[in-house]
Amino acid sequence: MVPTVLSEFLSVGESSAEEFFRNGLRRVVRIPVREDEITYVASVLEYYSMVSCSVEDNVLPCPRNLTDVFESFFLDTLPDSVQEPQEVAGGQIMFMLGFFGTQMSQKHNVPWYLWAGAGALADASMALRKEDPTRAMVLYRVARNFPFWTGQIRLFQQGLANYPEQFWAPQDTRVQ
Repeated sequence: MVPTVLSEFLSVGESSAEEFFRNGLRRVVRIPVREDEITYVASVLEYYSMVSCSVEDNVLPCPRNLTDVFESFFLDTLPDSVQEPQEVAGGQIMFMLGFFGTQMSQKHNVPWYLWAGAGALADASMALRKEDPTRAMVLYRVARNFPFWTGQIRLFQQGLANYPEQFWAPQDTRVQ
């Protein structure tokens, strides 16, 4: 039988998935970080946890690997309907390196992808600086700390795999 908390997660909506990832990141982050960075990274994880790897109804699919990201964003095979391609590229790289970095390192140049992901988010930040300065600053900080965030996602993934009960149990909220 599936534990109650797990069964509730399996039927989640977007807000509860984002809350799950936000709380999970709070559990692994051991240094003070801004809440808006945690929320942004959690929203990236939430998005890719809820979309398929196959193309459906104009929804950008979850990449299967870093080759998908490279072909879409660096070889320019991205559909014209994708808005904010730099932010999407940075988010996909952060997701793939965070959750699957160990596997990806066997076939891909991880340091290059860390550089490319940070650069993509930095470019997105620059593009948004006049239109949405608050969001631009969040993207800038996440870009500046890109290796840190991919590492925190990796810690979260490892903790979830090895100690799932710690991530399903209620947690006191820490203000940072």
